[in-house]
Amino acid sequence: AEMRAIRHSLPTKISYSELRRQGIAKVFERAGSTPSSADALAASIFEAWLRARHDAAEDLLFEGVVGALASIRSDHPDAVVGAITNSRVNPFAVPSLAPLFDFTVSGEDANIFLHRKPSPVIFEFALERAASLSGKWAASDLRGNSWVHVGDDLPNDVGAAADAGARSVWIADDGAAVGTTEGRSYSTATSEKQAKRL
Repeated sequence: AEMRAIRHSLPTKISYSELRRQGIAKVFERAGSTPSSADALAASIFEAWLRARHDAAEDLLFEGVVGALASIRSDHPDAVVGAITNSRVNPFAVPSLAPLFDFTVSGEDANIFLHRKPSPVIFEFALERAASLSGKWAASDLRGNSWVHVGDDLPNDVGAAADAGARSVWIADDGAAVGTTEGRSYSTATSEKQAKRL
Protein backbone atom coordinates (compact mmCIF):
# COMPACT_ATOMS: atom_id res chain seq x y z
CA ALA A 1 0.00 0.00 0.00
CA GLU A 2 2.85 2.39 0.86
CA MET A 3 4.52 1.80 -2.48
CA ARG A 4 1.30 2.34 -4.42
CA ALA A 5 0.66 5.61 -2.54
CA ILE A 6 4.20 6.79 -3.23
CA ARG A 7 4.01 5.92 -6.91
CA HIS A 8 0.74 7.84 -7.36
CA SER A 9 2.04 10.88 -5.46
CA LEU A 10 5.16 11.43 -7.55
CA PRO A 11 5.28 13.73 -10.58
CA THR A 12 7.80 11.45 -12.35
CA LYS A 13 8.35 7.71 -12.44
CA ILE A 14 11.00 6.13 -10.25
CA SER A 15 12.59 2.70 -10.41
CA TYR A 16 11.11 -0.21 -8.47
CA SER A 17 14.26 -0.26 -6.35
CA GLU A 18 13.80 3.38 -5.35
CA LEU A 19 10.10 2.76 -4.79
CA ARG A 20 10.93 -0.12 -2.45
CA ARG A 21 13.42 2.01 -0.51
CA GLN A 22 10.93 4.87 -0.18
CA GLY A 23 8.16 2.48 0.88
CA ILE A 24 10.33 0.96 3.61
CA ALA A 25 11.37 4.44 4.79
CA LYS A 26 7.71 5.52 5.04
CA VAL A 27 6.96 2.56 7.30
CA PHE A 28 9.79 3.62 9.63
CA GLU A 29 8.66 7.26 9.56
CA ARG A 30 5.14 6.20 10.55
CA ALA A 31 6.69 4.22 13.41
CA GLY A 32 8.37 7.39 14.67
CA SER A 33 11.77 7.47 12.97
CA THR A 34 13.12 10.75 11.66
CA PRO A 35 13.27 10.99 7.85
CA SER A 36 17.08 10.67 7.83
CA SER A 37 17.01 7.68 10.20
CA ALA A 38 14.18 6.09 8.19
CA ASP A 39 16.17 6.55 4.96
CA ALA A 40 19.28 4.95 6.50
CA LEU A 41 17.27 2.01 7.84
CA ALA A 42 15.50 1.58 4.51
CA ALA A 43 18.81 1.58 2.61
CA SER A 44 20.22 -1.05 4.98
CA ILE A 45 17.14 -3.27 4.67
CA PHE A 46 17.06 -2.89 0.90
CA GLU A 47 20.73 -3.92 0.62
CA ALA A 48 20.06 -6.97 2.85
CA TRP A 49 17.10 -7.90 0.63
CA LEU A 50 19.25 -7.52 -2.48
CA ARG A 51 21.99 -9.77 -1.03
CA ALA A 52 19.35 -12.39 -0.16
CA ARG A 53 17.91 -12.13 -3.66
CA HIS A 54 21.33 -12.81 -5.19
CA ASP A 55 21.87 -15.73 -2.82
CA ALA A 56 18.51 -17.16 -3.88
CA ALA A 57 19.32 -16.63 -7.56
CA GLU A 58 22.25 -19.04 -7.21
CA ASP A 59 19.81 -21.76 -6.08
CA LEU A 60 17.15 -20.97 -8.67
CA LEU A 61 19.22 -21.09 -11.86
CA PHE A 62 17.85 -23.21 -14.68
CA GLU A 63 19.49 -26.62 -14.66
CA GLY A 64 22.55 -26.68 -16.90
CA VAL A 65 22.87 -22.91 -17.34
CA VAL A 66 26.33 -22.63 -15.79
CA GLY A 67 27.69 -25.48 -17.91
CA ALA A 68 26.11 -24.06 -21.06
CA LEU A 69 27.58 -20.61 -20.45
CA ALA A 70 30.99 -22.10 -19.65
CA SER A 71 30.85 -24.02 -22.95
CA ILE A 72 29.96 -20.87 -24.87
CA ARG A 73 32.86 -19.02 -23.25
CA SER A 74 35.23 -21.89 -24.08
CA ASP A 75 34.01 -22.50 -27.64
CA HIS A 76 33.65 -18.80 -28.53
CA PRO A 77 36.36 -16.88 -26.65
CA ASP A 78 35.62 -13.66 -28.57
CA ALA A 79 31.92 -13.71 -27.64
CA VAL A 80 30.66 -10.94 -25.40
CA VAL A 81 28.15 -12.32 -22.90
CA GLY A 82 25.72 -9.97 -21.23
CA ALA A 83 22.60 -10.10 -19.11
CA ILE A 84 19.56 -7.99 -19.94
CA THR A 85 17.14 -8.01 -17.04
CA ASN A 86 14.21 -6.02 -15.72
CA SER A 87 15.14 -6.99 -12.17
CA ARG A 88 17.97 -6.17 -9.79
CA VAL A 89 19.58 -9.60 -10.09
CA ASN A 90 23.15 -9.01 -11.23
CA PRO A 91 25.13 -12.01 -12.50
CA PHE A 92 28.29 -10.48 -11.03
CA ALA A 93 26.76 -10.95 -7.57
CA VAL A 94 25.99 -14.64 -8.23
CA PRO A 95 29.24 -16.59 -7.68
CA SER A 96 28.71 -19.30 -10.30
CA LEU A 97 27.73 -16.73 -12.97
CA ALA A 98 30.20 -13.93 -12.24
CA PRO A 99 33.11 -15.26 -14.32
CA LEU A 100 30.84 -16.05 -17.27
CA PHE A 101 29.49 -12.54 -17.97
CA ASP A 102 31.04 -9.40 -19.42
CA PHE A 103 28.25 -6.96 -18.55
CA THR A 104 24.71 -6.56 -17.34
CA VAL A 105 21.99 -4.06 -18.23
CA SER A 106 19.12 -3.77 -15.77
CA GLY A 107 15.71 -2.23 -16.16
CA GLU A 108 16.46 -0.76 -12.73
CA ASP A 109 19.49 1.20 -14.01
CA ALA A 110 18.92 4.96 -13.77
CA ASN A 111 19.27 5.48 -17.52
CA ILE A 112 17.14 2.46 -18.43
CA PHE A 113 14.22 2.03 -16.00
CA LEU A 114 11.78 3.95 -18.18
CA HIS A 115 12.68 1.57 -21.03
CA ARG A 116 12.41 -1.85 -19.43
CA LYS A 117 11.85 -4.96 -21.54
CA PRO A 118 10.05 -5.27 -23.91
CA SER A 119 11.18 -1.76 -24.95
CA PRO A 120 13.76 -1.87 -27.75
CA VAL A 121 15.79 0.77 -25.88
CA ILE A 122 17.13 -1.69 -23.29
CA PHE A 123 18.24 -4.06 -26.07
CA GLU A 124 19.85 -1.21 -28.01
CA PHE A 125 21.72 -0.13 -24.89
CA ALA A 126 22.97 -3.71 -24.40
CA LEU A 127 24.09 -3.93 -28.04
CA GLU A 128 26.06 -0.71 -27.64
CA ARG A 129 27.69 -2.03 -24.47
CA ALA A 130 28.55 -5.36 -26.14
CA ALA A 131 30.02 -3.61 -29.17
CA SER A 132 32.08 -1.34 -26.95
CA LEU A 133 33.44 -4.27 -24.95
CA SER A 134 34.24 -6.25 -28.08
CA GLY A 135 36.57 -3.56 -29.34
CA LYS A 136 35.99 -4.69 -32.91
CA TRP A 137 32.29 -4.55 -33.76
CA ALA A 138 29.67 -1.86 -34.01
CA ALA A 139 26.22 -2.50 -32.57
CA SER A 140 24.84 -2.76 -36.12
CA ASP A 141 27.30 -5.63 -36.78
CA LEU A 142 25.77 -7.67 -33.94
CA ARG A 143 22.17 -7.79 -35.19
CA GLY A 144 20.95 -10.95 -36.87
CA ASN A 145 23.19 -14.00 -36.72
CA SER A 146 25.82 -12.43 -34.45
CA TRP A 147 23.44 -11.67 -31.58
CA VAL A 148 21.61 -14.43 -29.76
CA HIS A 149 19.25 -13.56 -26.91
CA VAL A 150 18.17 -16.36 -24.55
CA GLY A 151 15.20 -15.85 -22.28
CA ASP A 152 12.32 -17.50 -20.48
CA ASP A 153 9.64 -14.87 -21.13
CA LEU A 154 7.97 -14.95 -24.53
CA PRO A 155 6.93 -11.30 -24.92
CA ASN A 156 9.69 -9.61 -22.88
CA ASP A 157 12.63 -11.75 -23.99
CA VAL A 158 11.89 -13.73 -27.10
CA GLY A 159 9.54 -11.48 -29.04
CA ALA A 160 11.13 -8.20 -27.97
CA ALA A 161 14.68 -9.40 -28.70
CA ALA A 162 13.61 -10.72 -32.11
CA ASP A 163 11.95 -7.37 -32.86
CA ALA A 164 15.24 -5.67 -31.92
CA GLY A 165 17.20 -7.84 -34.36
CA ALA A 166 18.34 -10.84 -32.32
CA ARG A 167 18.07 -14.51 -32.96
CA SER A 168 16.07 -15.54 -29.93
CA VAL A 169 16.02 -18.73 -27.92
CA TRP A 170 13.13 -19.51 -25.62
CA ILE A 171 14.05 -21.50 -22.50
CA ALA A 172 10.73 -23.03 -21.51
CA ASP A 173 9.93 -25.07 -18.45
CA ASP A 174 6.82 -27.02 -17.53
CA GLY A 175 5.40 -24.02 -15.69
CA ALA A 176 5.81 -21.54 -18.55
CA ALA A 177 2.81 -19.39 -19.34
CA VAL A 178 0.61 -19.98 -22.32
CA GLY A 179 1.52 -17.65 -25.17
CA THR A 180 2.79 -17.41 -28.67
CA THR A 181 6.10 -18.78 -29.90
CA GLU A 182 6.16 -16.18 -32.67
CA GLY A 183 9.51 -14.49 -33.10
CA ARG A 184 11.62 -17.22 -31.58
CA SER A 185 14.38 -18.92 -33.50
CA TYR A 186 14.61 -21.92 -31.20
CA SER A 187 12.83 -23.29 -28.16
CA THR A 188 13.73 -25.85 -25.53
CA ALA A 189 10.05 -26.75 -25.26
CA THR A 190 8.95 -29.87 -27.05
CA SER A 191 6.44 -29.45 -29.87
CA GLU A 192 3.79 -31.01 -27.58
CA LYS A 193 4.50 -28.45 -24.86
CA GLN A 194 4.44 -25.64 -27.41
CA ALA A 195 1.10 -26.82 -28.76
CA LYS A 196 -0.39 -26.83 -25.24
CA ARG A 197 0.70 -23.21 -24.75
CA LEU A 198 -0.87 -21.91 -27.95
